[in-house]
Amino acid sequence: MSEKTDVVIIGAGVAGLCTAYHLAKAGRSVRIVDQSTPGAGASFGNCGMISPSHVLPNTLPGLPWKAFKWMFQKTAPFRVVPQANLQFLQWMYGFWRRCSHEQVRAVAPHLSAILHSSAQLLAEMVEAESMQVDYAKDGCIYVYGTEEGFAAEGAWNPIYQACGVEQRPLDHNALLALEPALKPNVYGGYHFPDDASLRPDLYVAELVRILKKLGVAIDFPVRVDAVSETKLGVQLQSSSGPIDAHTAVLAAGAWSPIISKSLGFDLPIQPGKGYSITMQRPQRCPKHCLVLKEKSVAVTPWSEGYRLGSTMEFVGYDQSLNPARIQALIDGARAFLHTPIGAGEPKAWFGWRPMSVDTVPIIDRAPRIKNLWLATGHSMLGVSMSTGTGRLLSELITGSTPHIDPRPYQYGRF
Repeated sequence: MSEKTDVVIIGAGVAGLCTAYHLAKAGRSVRIVDQSTPGAGASFGNCGMISPSHVLPNTLPGLPWKAFKWMFQKTAPFRVVPQANLQFLQWMYGFWRRCSHEQVRAVAPHLSAILHSSAQLLAEMVEAESMQVDYAKDGCIYVYGTEEGFAAEGAWNPIYQACGVEQRPLDHNALLALEPALKPNVYGGYHFPDDASLRPDLYVAELVRILKKLGVAIDFPVRVDAVSETKLGVQLQSSSGPIDAHTAVLAAGAWSPIISKSLGFDLPIQPGKGYSITMQRPQRCPKHCLVLKEKSVAVTPWSEGYRLGSTMEFVGYDQSLNPARIQALIDGARAFLHTPIGAGEPKAWFGWRPMSVDTVPIIDRAPRIKNLWLATGHSMLGVSMSTGTGRLLSELITGSTPHIDPRPYQYGRF
């Protein structure tokens, strides 16, 4: 590689692509390498929700007891399969001990800062770059079938208010009036009007298009085996040969902890396996993104297409598609939607999310290797946090003034 390359980014998911975008805009030469095609991991099969509302971390109080009860249920919304793996056990212990009201109050503002930044930056980028990504800002509705669930969600309102999230309660009639695709067995819901959505595959394709125009090289399949310091910065040992650059960025999603371990440091990230099913729009399609909370099913309608997704499995890097979990998505949608399934053959997908132990991403300089930076650990919010991550990391690398406080995302917090 030419010495003129300033930054090489390991990972062509949305975090890496957005980091490349902001660095290229800042005048840096950038090369991206990935072991697969751009956006082939969690960036591809997620539900495409842009969720500034999602300020509550995964570490909710009461979750450990629920997860214990769900351990042997193959369709449980949060399923943990015990593993004889020290790194997994350490991660799980750290996750469980963070499941508290105190942790929610501490972490929510940090999630809010990057989520709100990303939502604004994304809207600006879609307009400025004329991105054809099926972007819509119709908000998201959390749907509840029981009074108990509705009340439990309402109890978080002080957190939402403190984070600047607008949460509009909807009783039974108001919910059905706003979203007639729902069955009348719903109890109520909450509308988050500032949320948006897009098609993840189109988002990746458009980012690739824009980056190529900006002169960013994207090379795949390229496997990175090692990163070392040099007089000029860093050198990557890869399947395509040595790659030299001044700076490297590790943005490999759920594969980041595997790569980091080979570099001599640990990342508190575990792969959280998620599922989705994509199909044509049903005849009676929802107007809004929905989260059927008690069924743990997310529903995203697009102008051409429709997706059901969610669930969480901690089963390591298991590569099998569990049909029972796909069926659970369909059954969950069927419980609340008049027409849960569209015509044609649905496409099932699974992928691994990079689940950080505290839900907060890691956007910081890496330990041990001076010119290596990190952009990973976005848990279930990679698309929602992608633009804010890219801008913040670009600012840190170039020495610009950060647009949000970078301290909550530092590696040293662990």
